[in-house]
Amino acid sequence: MTMSKIKKRILGTLIIMFLVLTYMPSEAHAYTPPDPDPYSYPDTLYVGDTLVYNSDDDTDWEVETPYYWKESESGDNSYTQTESADDYLFSVSIDGKREYLTLTLNGIEISSFSHPNSYDYGIYSNKALHIVLENGTTNIINVPNRTSPEESSGIYVSGALTIEGKGSLSVSGGTYGIMAWGWGAALKIEGGKINSSGNAYGIIVDGNVRINGGTVNATGLNDSSDGIAATGNLTMYGGSITASGNRNAVGVNGSTDVSIDNYKYRTNTITTNPETDYTMSQDIAFTNSTDFKYVEILSCPRVCVSGDNIGLSANSSSVVVSGVADSGNTSYWLNGDDGKITSTSASAINYNVKYNEATRTLTLKDANITSYYSNNKIGIYAYKTDLNIVLEGHSVIGNETDLNGLKEGIYVHGNLSISSDSGGTLTIIAPSYSSYNGIRFTNDLSINGAIVKINTEGRGIDAEAGGFSLVDGEVSIVSGKDGIKMSGDIVVTGGNTKLNVTAGENSEFGIISYGNILIDDAELNVNKFGRFGDAVFAGDNIRISGAAKIKVVDWSIYDICCGLHSDYGSVVIGETAYVDICSQSTGVYAGDDVLIGYVWNGSDYVPSGSPTVKVNEASSIEAITPESDDDFTAGTKGIHANGSISIFNGQVTSIGNTSAISLGEDTSLSLPSSYKYKSNTQVSEPDTDYKFEDYVYSTEHKYLQILSSYAITKADVENGSFTVSVDSADTEIASAGDIVTLSAFPDSDYKFSSWNVYKTGDNSTRTNVRDNSFTMPAYPVTVEISFAKIISSSSNKPSRTITVTETSSGLFSDSGRKIMAEANMISAFSSSVEVKVTDTNESSDSFMLGIGDTAYPFDISLYIKGTNTKTKPNDGYAVTIYLPVPDNLIDVKNNISVAHKSNDNRVKMLDSELKQIDGAWYIVFKATEFSPYALVVRSTGNYLETAGVPYYIGSSGKEIFIGFAANEKYIAPSGAYVLFKENKKSYSDINSHWAINYIDFVTEREIFLGTDNGVFSPDLVMTRAMFTTVIGRLYERSFGEIKVYQEHVFKDCDYDGYYGRYTDWASENNIISGYGNGLFKPDDPVTREQMAAIIYRFAGFLGLANDDNYAKLNYNDSAFISRWAVDATRYCQYNDLIKGRDNGNFVPDGNANRAEVSAIIERFINNTLK
Repeated sequence: MTMSKIKKRILGTLIIMFLVLTYMPSEAHAYTPPDPDPYSYPDTLYVGDTLVYNSDDDTDWEVETPYYWKESESGDNSYTQTESADDYLFSVSIDGKREYLTLTLNGIEISSFSHPNSYDYGIYSNKALHIVLENGTTNIINVPNRTSPEESSGIYVSGALTIEGKGSLSVSGGTYGIMAWGWGAALKIEGGKINSSGNAYGIIVDGNVRINGGTVNATGLNDSSDGIAATGNLTMYGGSITASGNRNAVGVNGSTDVSIDNYKYRTNTITTNPETDYTMSQDIAFTNSTDFKYVEILSCPRVCVSGDNIGLSANSSSVVVSGVADSGNTSYWLNGDDGKITSTSASAINYNVKYNEATRTLTLKDANITSYYSNNKIGIYAYKTDLNIVLEGHSVIGNETDLNGLKEGIYVHGNLSISSDSGGTLTIIAPSYSSYNGIRFTNDLSINGAIVKINTEGRGIDAEAGGFSLVDGEVSIVSGKDGIKMSGDIVVTGGNTKLNVTAGENSEFGIISYGNILIDDAELNVNKFGRFGDAVFAGDNIRISGAAKIKVVDWSIYDICCGLHSDYGSVVIGETAYVDICSQSTGVYAGDDVLIGYVWNGSDYVPSGSPTVKVNEASSIEAITPESDDDFTAGTKGIHANGSISIFNGQVTSIGNTSAISLGEDTSLSLPSSYKYKSNTQVSEPDTDYKFEDYVYSTEHKYLQILSSYAITKADVENGSFTVSVDSADTEIASAGDIVTLSAFPDSDYKFSSWNVYKTGDNSTRTNVRDNSFTMPAYPVTVEISFAKIISSSSNKPSRTITVTETSSGLFSDSGRKIMAEANMISAFSSSVEVKVTDTNESSDSFMLGIGDTAYPFDISLYIKGTNTKTKPNDGYAVTIYLPVPDNLIDVKNNISVAHKSNDNRVKMLDSELKQIDGAWYIVFKATEFSPYALVVRSTGNYLETAGVPYYIGSSGKEIFIGFAANEKYIAPSGAYVLFKENKKSYSDINSHWAINYIDFVTEREIFLGTDNGVFSPDLVMTRAMFTTVIGRLYERSFGEIKVYQEHVFKDCDYDGYYGRYTDWASENNIISGYGNGLFKPDDPVTREQMAAIIYRFAGFLGLANDDNYAKLNYNDSAFISRWAVDATRYCQYNDLIKGRDNGNFVPDGNANRAEVSAIIERFINNTLK
């Protein structure tokens, strides 16, 4: 050590002693703070009496890497290193610049002490230290007072000390609880629950103390003690402080500054809690005084909506609504005329804004917020608190016309969640301020099930820290600057999830995360118009998996900018993801590897799936809508990795004006085990055939397409052979999407029978073959072929035969394919027989077993050969009939069933199968009776319920939601163009009602409407007119609009009223009947037995009810059901449509309310489409 360094350290020590003696309160002179020479070398960290860091030995330490420690087996309260991150007491790491240490405490109790310079310390560091308290842990440091003159501290740090986390830390030091001393000393507390006590000082700092969060309790114990002492300032930005000392609760040489918008405090001139009411900061600001021996300061979380305080509390002690204390935990507000919210006339039923203080939940229900919090002009502002926003209906913050209005839609000092169980939406409009954000928060944001739309000149979503997760919701952002900016991870997941970002000319990023970006199953669309920066940027990894769909358009014009940019991590795309990137700079950039056909399994990247990746494909660029007159041109590089590029499976097309792909030094390109490719030194696709494997990497290739190929295994075959080809060339491999052609070559005396193509190793996963070809899936397949023996007319033929001699039915006469029949002619018949397939006089309607069916009748008759005598097979035997699928039904062949009508007019569906013979499709079934038959086509459409409910546009241009829609099937009017969307309704009076799910179902389809603004009235009694209208509205939404009649049956109905045309329609079709004398009594309540009768007749009208012998009634009061309603009630009971009431009674003359009818209609629709 040089003499100059020694002189500097001596001088530093003298200055510290001078400052302590000069600036500490005079009573403090009884204690001289220890001086363990903060400039001593090397830097060390002791935990208990164990040296866990020494700068002389840290050359092997990896920066930012935790080293774990556990209690040693010696049982002497010392510690030893462990490799386990699951079982440890603390960990130590050093930052990348080696400026500070991080000590993470994981439930440790320190009762042994280090002794640098003859003092005792629970934790000692002469290097800046960050202490992190693991979530939920309790950590204890107990250093008793020494009897010798030397003093002791629970924690001593020479330099800056930071404490954060969500655990607790209890520190007891003989002299000092927590001490930060020396040049650069300071204390910052970000979180956790801290209790620190010492005989002289609970906390003592040679510098400034800053409290940003957490709970701090500091106690000085002896007669001349301070709770908190500092040579600098005490500044409080959040959290809470409780300090007590017999000399001063807070003794600082600088100032005590409480920089919190809302807080409360109380003080005492003795060290005990005064148990008095708090003083609110709005009334009097806290001022430090040496008279205080007890000080308590608590920050108050606050939620402001539209400029009004709707929640202001500390320790859940009170709720203030517009300055008025509310003894409850929930407050209600309505939209006001001035854009603010008002509590006047608001209630638990009638509200637009609801706030629950206990759960920090803010419910927005059709809220309209156009007045803002203070000069900050924030729509919703939550100070020092987490906030959960629940959306019902459609709420709006801001408007397009108020150009000097909203700056930020939502600002939360904490975690923010936005959710909805009903597809609720929130629109934020901030058109004027480019320096602000649509949504800003300090910790994490989660959006679940909600639809959020943001239009702002600033950033769309901005996090000061933390990450963003979007699950089963939709977020659409149109921003002047960056769309989304996060410090932590961005996670977008769920098949119903969409994230759309359009970032304007002033944007640097469309989406930026300094952590990972993870997209699974979701849809992501990013269009970034800014000419510098990245469309999607992640500091770490970008992982895309599941059935994710990614579309990115990057207008940046600088080579260092990218469509997808992983700065230090990898870009990983796997499973069935579809990624389409257009970039005027670099399409995909990875600081590490690009992995295609891989997923992260929690510990490593493993092969999975066959994704599609397109970079600057010509058709994608052609589809771009220009920002102005500028043409979009492909950038310099398609895909670049500083590490390796590995394509295990999938389809990759990459185009770049300089190179399609490029690699870092000493890295490699890894391709699938089987693939085909095209490459070109021009940016266009070459007009050449694909080459198979052996691609040689070259940076001169500006176009490269790699297509994984999958094996086609030909199963062993008898009685013939077959070939497999793609583009007329025989092959044993094909890429996903290729059309594979199959050609059969039967041996003599044999004919082709059928193809069977299935996933190799899994014959339950089959691929459809049509017209001797199939589309290659993204996995290997096996092809099987069957040949059938041609039965020749030889002497070996059975003496009895079955022959199809007539096929005059118009349904099959034009197909050009034969109808065939087979039977066991030895046992089933005593003579040869003829089969005749002819037309029938039976109507189509007589075969329809349900609505949505279309029937094509015909007759199959069986005759003793050469006679007109009909016959049938012997008992236990059947005739197998092969009917060619008619040309007009080939597109719906999978929906065809065979129905038979017996002599007693009962219709029965037969088991049948679809089979391909000689390249033609046949319906095959077994027949035992020979009378009218029909091919029945179920014409219901299919849909995914996650897409919403089906609807179409009516002749008036209005959206018509389809009534019969359930179980992912629907029935729409002929020729209707069916669309899908969410149509959730929200009513204030059904939230806890037993029928809420039924009501949601019928109102989403608009079979029922509300009775008033936001009210459903579930217990309102249904009238006969109301019930008839519900039945009519259900019908016309699936079968077409009911006409207005010119002549009427009933004389007591208002035919200009809402129910008029429905009453005429229902009467004409025998669905309703009156009381005689032309009376319908529309305003009478509909009874339960009347309701059963109407439902039964409606089912009969639709072909859903027949004369089956439904089970006998099992209600206790069945004897009281009117005779005319018995069959109807039995039908409803059998189909579980109408439930009995209490005590097992049907209550036939009881009235039905809107909730009960909602349940009945929901069950009827589900039963119809099951």
